[in-house]
Amino acid sequence: MNSFKSINFKNNQELEGYLEEYYLDTVLPTYPEFFEAFVGVIEGKGIEPKVCYDYTKTIDIIMDQLSKDEDEMCAEDKHYKDWHGDAVEHFEFNVIGAYYGNHTPVFLYRDMEEV
Repeated sequence: MNSFKSINFKNNQELEGYLEEYYLDTVLPTYPEFFEAFVGVIEGKGIEPKVCYDYTKTIDIIMDQLSKDEDEMCAEDKHYKDWHGDAVEHFEFNVIGAYYGNHTPVFLYRDMEEV
């Protein structure tokens, strides 16, 4: 039986170093700002390798980034639902809408109600 080794990266630089070492002839784009949402690399027959991030964690990161960008007074008045909606809109337009070729990162939806 094969045993699988879990690798924990301390930062995006370590992750990118690993990807460069193990995917020698392939440049796998990453989203450094979403490092904490990194899940792994997907591969399959007919599918180019791609870095995979957790959707929910990515939305949480975007919500945090958006709240830090807002004025303190505004941030206190804004509800979770508002931040979540803004984060989803940002994600759909700026992240999922981006294309970096066959190796564009993908996102894992663990809760199908999120789709």
